[in-house]
Amino acid sequence: MSENSGIRKKLDINGIMFRTWLLLVLFAFGIVLALWGLQMLSLTPYYRSVKVNTVQNITRDINQKIMESEDFASDIVEVTYNNNLCLSVYNHQKKKLTSVNSLGLGCRITPEAEFDDTAFLNEVDHSANSEVSHYVTDERFNNESLIYGSKINSEIGSYYLVINANVEPVDSTVFIMQNQFIMIGIAVLIVATLISYLLSRLYSSPISKMTSGARKLSAGDYHVEFDDKSFTEIKELNDTLSYASHEPAKTEEIRTELLANVSHDIKTPLTTIKAYAEMIEDISGDNKKKRNEHLEIIISETNHLNKLVNDMMVLTKVQSGNLTLNCTDFDLVPLSEEIIDVLIGSANNLNVKIEKDFPANAIIHADRTMIGQVIYNFLNNAIKHCGADNKVLVRITPENEDWKLEVIDHGIGIPEEEVPYIWERYYKANKTYQRNQEGSGLGLAISKGYLELHKFAYGVKTKVNEGSTFYFIADSEPNEATNV
Repeated sequence: MSENSGIRKKLDINGIMFRTWLLLVLFAFGIVLALWGLQMLSLTPYYRSVKVNTVQNITRDINQKIMESEDFASDIVEVTYNNNLCLSVYNHQKKKLTSVNSLGLGCRITPEAEFDDTAFLNEVDHSANSEVSHYVTDERFNNESLIYGSKINSEIGSYYLVINANVEPVDSTVFIMQNQFIMIGIAVLIVATLISYLLSRLYSSPISKMTSGARKLSAGDYHVEFDDKSFTEIKELNDTLSYASHEPAKTEEIRTELLANVSHDIKTPLTTIKAYAEMIEDISGDNKKKRNEHLEIIISETNHLNKLVNDMMVLTKVQSGNLTLNCTDFDLVPLSEEIIDVLIGSANNLNVKIEKDFPANAIIHADRTMIGQVIYNFLNNAIKHCGADNKVLVRITPENEDWKLEVIDHGIGIPEEEVPYIWERYYKANKTYQRNQEGSGLGLAISKGYLELHKFAYGVKTKVNEGSTFYFIADSEPNEATNV
């Protein structure tokens, strides 16, 4: 790894931070640009539509005022100036009663504009709904205006209302709106840039921290901590990396411990074999009795070595997934009795009594050899750790539609915090490994592998100074695990 590989680049155009910032800025710029285009294209039509609706609403308002009172001139003036209109009111004889002009030279219904009010009012009379509207263009100012006429019928007579209004925004209005939009657009882009930068930092910062930690992990630093909990996904990734950082350290510890234990277990019998072979050569070669005693010790140590190697090979196959189940239907009761008969000698040597609590039969579907080895390991372990009563109980009971086998002792038990680790090879509660002449120290690890291969439930119930109960629950019918 180069010296600069761990140095963070000032600007990484392919990084999450830069790309997040760029995408958000482009998104904001696109929105501003789209709004600008819509404003430029739709400002005039929108203003025109609003103006037409306004004129129609004003007409209805004035109509209401005329019907309510004859003194409506002040109201008309107010409405006209507030809405920048040019307005004229005619009586039923089409004579002008009043006129209000807030458009100045832009008004199209004044006599100066050569507006033929009589002809226009006649057109209103002949219209279907007593309303007429025309759009005219003022060549002087090059703008379009609306001339709207409506006939109003009240209790005191009929009136005509003619309104003239610009339907295009004046230059000052357009200028103000455009300048305002430019300022708003710039402000939006600045704010979007700042927010996108903060968001990109928020997203990229925990990832950068994890990358830095992962580099340390790859360099062999197993004590690095991943504790960022900013987002759910980041938290889950941190938890995974934390687990990954702890596992190598744990594996290294187990490997060191395993090598020490295996070396001890192999070295001791080899030393013993060598010592007694030399004794036979130098001392007991001509003494048949002593020679046979020494040979028995050599054979015993050789058998122990053979069992250790075999168990290690079995455990390796189990953990590598290279074992194949040979499942059949068989009775668990006679199999358990066979295992008891095998171990009865060892139990008698230790003054341990093996008790049985079996049903008439218990048919299960499993690999008979493997299940027999599990029972052997459980019972052998119980015999070695039985309590002051010197009793071990093997019990088979129904468990729903399956069968549960338990091996119960009343020994010293196992501390609760150490229960999860008893299934590990060579595990000892006091962490001080002692060689067992009759076992390899791999029995529970092999039993765990066999039971998990069957996908049988298993476990241990234990309490300090009261004893332990090792158990498994065997299927009475084939399932996906045992139908191999």
